[in-house]
Amino acid sequence: MSLSSNELARMAGITHRQLNNWVRQGWLLPDGGVRGTGNQQWFSGDQVARTVVMADLTNAGVLPAVAYRLVMGDSSALDAFRAALDRCSHHLATR
Repeated sequence: MSLSSNELARMAGITHRQLNNWVRQGWLLPDGGVRGTGNQQWFSGDQVARTVVMADLTNAGVLPAVAYRLVMGDSSALDAFRAALDRCSHHLATR
């Protein structure tokens, strides 16, 4: 399955501008490596999944750079994320 950048942004619940920013940052790679505005970009496979997960994380308040590191399996980012979740859970449990 291949999605255009417009379709992917709509499916992930992010703006087209945000998607383009993630491409410029190197966090996403369109099929064929085509980057830049004015070019039709297509995404498939793991790029679609990465976009959706990053979008979910950023919509939940995680910074995009941290979301990327989490999606890529950066162990230090995962440890920090787990610690933050533990703090939140503890805070909610003591309310």
